[in-house]
Amino acid sequence: MKITKTSIPLQQLISGETLSIKVFTCAGSKPGPAIYLQGNLHGSEIFGGALLTKLIEFLSKQKDICGRLTIVPLANPLAVQAQMSGFQFGRWNTQNGKNWNRIFSSTFKTILPGMAIEEKFASLLQSLTKGHDIILDIHSDGKQSVPHLYTAAASLEIFSPLETACQLIFGENDYQGAFDESCAAAVKSEGRVTHAATWEIGTQGTIDLAELNKQFQNLLNFLSHSGILQNTPTSPLSPEPLVFPLASVQTLCADSFGYLVWTTEPGAKLKAGNPFACIYNPASGLSNDCYAPYDLFLLAQYPLQAISEGQELAKVVRV
Repeated sequence: MKITKTSIPLQQLISGETLSIKVFTCAGSKPGPAIYLQGNLHGSEIFGGALLTKLIEFLSKQKDICGRLTIVPLANPLAVQAQMSGFQFGRWNTQNGKNWNRIFSSTFKTILPGMAIEEKFASLLQSLTKGHDIILDIHSDGKQSVPHLYTAAASLEIFSPLETACQLIFGENDYQGAFDESCAAAVKSEGRVTHAATWEIGTQGTIDLAELNKQFQNLLNFLSHSGILQNTPTSPLSPEPLVFPLASVQTLCADSFGYLVWTTEPGAKLKAGNPFACIYNPASGLSNDCYAPYDLFLLAQYPLQAISEGQELAKVVRV
């Protein structure tokens, strides 16, 4: 089927070249939902970009779809260029430290001359979602994590085919300026409804082929269940994931310092007092275990392992 590619100018660089966002669209001959898919909003979270590029290649070999798909595999060409000494960065704008996924608005804004680049970028991306029934923003969390989803309670069933271990439900008081919730709020301000979510899969800065193929099948399941794809083989759904309010998500911090070695994997359920890691202290020549301060579900491990007291170690759900 025909896929249309559009380049939308974002920023003129000092060299005179123009940085742009590539948008791929395909419209079927039959009615169906309008779905917006986006990846690589944070520069280091490249897994979603590869996944959506794989989807574009897959769609180019299909005869038809039902409805309309808009795909932006590389949502943030500004951030993906943040590389140094073989490492991928780009969670924050290197010029001012702003988180690229905390800059969005609860209303659609018009792009005006002289806008700060973050505001222009946010307004441009949000404008691409207008007219879509479903919005999915694909991210990656930490050096290792379990697949999880952020969405509203009313949208859980829509995104259930994505096969996550955990779903985190945000309420009206949890607004933080993230892309998915901002787009849903902007649509709501115009008297309409859309289903929006952030899907956390893969690991930051790396793309594992086996995991890519696994999550691609989950994405096809999602598109088939939504009605976009027909006659596409799907896999049976796994047991229902754990569901928690967003307010229960917390950051686990170190109570000592040294070299951190994990003894548990993401997805583990720990009781208060259970060990989850060991720290080797170079000042004393001794080691000590780290213990869960409360009952928790381990979502993601952060990459740094040479740590100081109070440093962030992991994202967890307090249960």
